[in-house]
Amino acid sequence: MLTLHLDGFTEILHGMRLSSALFLPLFLAAAACDSVPETIALLDAQIEARAPDAFPDTSPPTPDAGASTVPFQQGTGVTTASGKVTGTAKSGLRIFKGIPYAEPPVGNLRLRAPVPVTPWTETLKATAFGPACPQESELVAGTKMSEDCLTLNIWAHDDATSDYPVMFWIHGGAFNLGSSAMAMWEASDLARDGKVVVVSINYRLGALGFLAIPELQAEDPKKRVGNLGIQDQVEALRWVRQNIRAFGGDPENITVFGESAGGISVCALLGAPDADGLFQRAISESGTGCNLFLEATKKNTFGDSAFDLGEEHLKKLGCADAADRLACLRKLPVTELVKLWSTAAMLGGGSSSLDLWPVVDGAFLPKLPLERMRDGETPTVDVIFGSNQDEASLFSTTMVILTRADLHQELLQMVGGDTALADKLMEIYPALEFPLPKNAYLAAMGDVMFNCGTLAAAQTMGSRGRVYYFQKAPVVVDLTLGRAHSIELLYVFGSFASLGVIPSVLDLQVEATVQKAWGSFARAGAPEVPKTGWPAYDAQAPSILSIDATPALLQSSSYRGGRCDKLRALGLVP
Repeated sequence: MLTLHLDGFTEILHGMRLSSALFLPLFLAAAACDSVPETIALLDAQIEARAPDAFPDTSPPTPDAGASTVPFQQGTGVTTASGKVTGTAKSGLRIFKGIPYAEPPVGNLRLRAPVPVTPWTETLKATAFGPACPQESELVAGTKMSEDCLTLNIWAHDDATSDYPVMFWIHGGAFNLGSSAMAMWEASDLARDGKVVVVSINYRLGALGFLAIPELQAEDPKKRVGNLGIQDQVEALRWVRQNIRAFGGDPENITVFGESAGGISVCALLGAPDADGLFQRAISESGTGCNLFLEATKKNTFGDSAFDLGEEHLKKLGCADAADRLACLRKLPVTELVKLWSTAAMLGGGSSSLDLWPVVDGAFLPKLPLERMRDGETPTVDVIFGSNQDEASLFSTTMVILTRADLHQELLQMVGGDTALADKLMEIYPALEFPLPKNAYLAAMGDVMFNCGTLAAAQTMGSRGRVYYFQKAPVVVDLTLGRAHSIELLYVFGSFASLGVIPSVLDLQVEATVQKAWGSFARAGAPEVPKTGWPAYDAQAPSILSIDATPALLQSSSYRGGRCDKLRALGLVP
């Protein structure tokens, strides 16, 4: 496993600088629209949810992962293996929202592995997004919330074709926020212009999705712990494999794609044997290079083990000394569980969300996903990894770094108080190249956290790995945040209106380039980019696609000023 010399870098991961919204598209919207309050009220009442029968002491049933035998059906009335659904028709698409893919994880199913949904008998009206999984605020979720939240949405075409490639979207939000209902990833435009069927999902967040304590591992028949949100994603993929042909999608051609926490989820799926065979391609947008995960029992990059952090959560929840700690957790109002994470605290430099995060548990994730990829244990899949030019700008808007001395202090903190290492970092970000010390720090943060890791991840995939570097933003955003974290989503989904942005001709040109590349990649594993092409990332002659008004191929020697090799030599990037 990569050793990063990160005792002090943990400080950044755990609060002061990256804060707890390490991967939070909401803040892009806040910066552009000024629509998010300075503090956000927590839920004020327990969310009502259905309570199923007691959970059995055996593994939940797992449906056949094989491809669907449900034939394609035209119209907005579709019969699935789970029951009939009806959606809406709009501009050449059939749109289905809020389809359950698993039993509600409430009552005795809270904090347990997802159980396949029980088929329904009446036709399901799938015309509205399902509730968001519990989190701090409905304002962030974009819809009402409930623990009964494991639903998916489908944007299908209305013709008689039954072999559209399927793109399976996993939203970001630091594993604590967000939902499939957020306007930034409304998928009509991508489905039409990318010529794909798009599926988006909800998955459990925060403590409900990622809490890790020994009791949870002990009661799980497979000894899994800390990855319920990722297990939800696997269950959703199984449902899609079984049913997507009825919506015109090809169950043998599924691309998982996600951004930020969604991009890290893609890495987790690459690292999870349970997901093997459920998808053929993957796109990880700003997913950090598949090397930032907690470990269940030992300290790692983040400092504390997942079990150490889980114990702290139990203390905050008042369950640490309970005779039956799991019963205590299952009886708590959901409003108490979501208090473990606070947007207001994050905005003020408070507590981190990285302690509610996917876990290398030795079972669901046997090892670090990057290690599994390097060891050749990942199934044969085509993968795109990428990041944006100004990833760090979104997380450092209130930082004050005025002098080189200030910069040295921040870098010293980053490397755990190792003065010699901080001095070497200062040399990598010299004043001549970075006249403004804060810009040097932002470059360092972006390099270490996002940009350089993508190269290592792509290299593990050989001829099946590709890298992009996103260098475009609408002018209104570019003037404030630059080409910031999550900005590429406006182009992937054509969702400029979600931020009140009027796209320029160049913006629309980039949108067309991105959607064609993503769609053709989903179709055949070979993204089409006019004039430049997009070759695989070859370690002998590495090239990176710069996505801008005029796409171009960069060599790794010019990427990020050639700093990745220097940082790798210091052990700071994989």
